[in-house]
Amino acid sequence: MVLGTDANDIRRAIRGFVENTDAILVVSIDPRHQQITMLSLPRDAVDVPMADGRTWAAKINSLRGALGYEALEGALETLYGIPIDYYVEIDMADFGRLVNAVGGVDVVNPYGLYDPAIGLNLPAGPAHLNGNGAARYVRTRVDLDYSRARRQQEVFLALVEKFVDPAFDVDPLDFLAGLRSVRTDIPLDKVPTFMELARRARDATVVGQVMGPPRFVRFEGYSGARGWIMIPNIPEIRAFAQSTMGD
Repeated sequence: MVLGTDANDIRRAIRGFVENTDAILVVSIDPRHQQITMLSLPRDAVDVPMADGRTWAAKINSLRGALGYEALEGALETLYGIPIDYYVEIDMADFGRLVNAVGGVDVVNPYGLYDPAIGLNLPAGPAHLNGNGAARYVRTRVDLDYSRARRQQEVFLALVEKFVDPAFDVDPLDFLAGLRSVRTDIPLDKVPTFMELARRARDATVVGQVMGPPRFVRFEGYSGARGWIMIPNIPEIRAFAQSTMGD
């Protein structure tokens, strides 16, 4: 489970600031290293089943802040019908540091993005993004949250490619130790194993899916106090997740 929060260095210092997990991915490599699968659940998803039998009626991006990592992990396991082994979380500030540490990332923007609220003006086509640019690229919602989730997957893959590149000669343990916001339950002695798995999967087929309309959504729109929401089509989501990650 890969999480990105809306916190940064300043917000973390503000007493009472509640972090939201605005990037929620589940990532898997198949046992033969032939397929990488990424599933993104939009932050506005509501009415998500939880592991203890309850339903999280609020937006899913608030669950971790309210009940912790185990609760969010259990909810995703229940929604997708698959086991999740580990989680890792990073905030906006460290995301930018991560991108800068690998020398930036290359993306292909399918259409121009203009979001003056966050200082983004990116034309269509290939682009090389530094930390600030990448943060804006994955944050903007001017073209709805589903497209933002696809950009998050694109940048995640770009970062992984940089880390497994033999030319990138940095000890991942030393590097991760310098990040301030990283939270994970991955044992340190397993990090090299994860890196090796990623290297072996460099030529794997990538299946990236955002749980959006029409197939994976029962309703989207305004709903009173909850604001703009998305009610997931749980049977369709579970069937897709099990077909791509079930092994």
